[in-house]
Amino acid sequence: MPLFKQILFAADFSETSRDAFRIACSLARESDARILVLHVLEAFRVAEEPVYFGQQSARYIGTDPTEPSRESVESRLSQTYVPDRPILIEYRAQCGLAAEEILRVSREVETNLIVMGTHGRSGISRFLAGSVAESVLRAAQCPVLALRSAGHVEAPAGEIKVILVPIDLSAHSRETTRVARTLARDLGARLVLLHVAPWEVVVPGEIPLVVDLRECRDSLNALRDGLDGPDLKSEIQVMLRQGDAATEILDAAETTGCGLIVMGTHGRTGMLRLLMGSVSEAVLRRSRSPVLVVKPSAPVAVVPEQPDPSRNRARQKESVVIL
Repeated sequence: MPLFKQILFAADFSETSRDAFRIACSLARESDARILVLHVLEAFRVAEEPVYFGQQSARYIGTDPTEPSRESVESRLSQTYVPDRPILIEYRAQCGLAAEEILRVSREVETNLIVMGTHGRSGISRFLAGSVAESVLRAAQCPVLALRSAGHVEAPAGEIKVILVPIDLSAHSRETTRVARTLARDLGARLVLLHVAPWEVVVPGEIPLVVDLRECRDSLNALRDGLDGPDLKSEIQVMLRQGDAATEILDAAETTGCGLIVMGTHGRTGMLRLLMGSVSEAVLRRSRSPVLVVKPSAPVAVVPEQPDPSRNRARQKESVVIL
């Protein structure tokens, strides 16, 4: 069963957007999916009344772009975002706030994946305004794949050969691994499972407990064995690290040369998210690789094949531990 049937691609005509489009096309070809290329036009601001020289204030109202303007943008979309192979594509221009329109259209057409670039705001700008990509990531009901701006990252090679999957060994991370496994199968990529363990676990009312890496390694190996199968081009690799999760994930991405990071998010909201952020957002802001974030209970049809117990492969199955 195809992983994605309908992909929404948010276009802004930037170089990053063009790189993200190539990735969307690659995923669409493997899943035989349709792509909706969407560009959101901001409303024009015009003065409600004539403004005179020396006037200290004026009231402005928003007005939607004219129909010819939309048609012009849709024509430009069709000329800018051209797949290198035949794919079913629709081009659409909408008016409004970017994040709100992307989410609205995504619900309207029931997309299985949103693909977009992010300009990676930092400092006070990001704290006050965030970014469209992060706003979509927090509220989307389907997985979101975001690519950092070309000014901060290397352009993607196009073909995804290694997929890195950071997991916390929770129930949701297992859902994330199933999505990543299907992508690895369809793209012929090598799957790398990464768990970043803390140095210690603090239990209320108890002294800090040192993390037992042997248990983490055993859990990783058990998860790998459950996902491995003859339909994968390469055997699943596992990595175990300790330290700050986002930092270790980014370092592992560089070490493995991954073309895609697939990770989950627990969707923190309110003051907790404002103060702490999330690992997925921290990785998204700094990653040189595209990041696919799988939301909890994301409506993605994933039916991995069961491993064949009779297979006989002589490949090494020891964990790769990097501390």
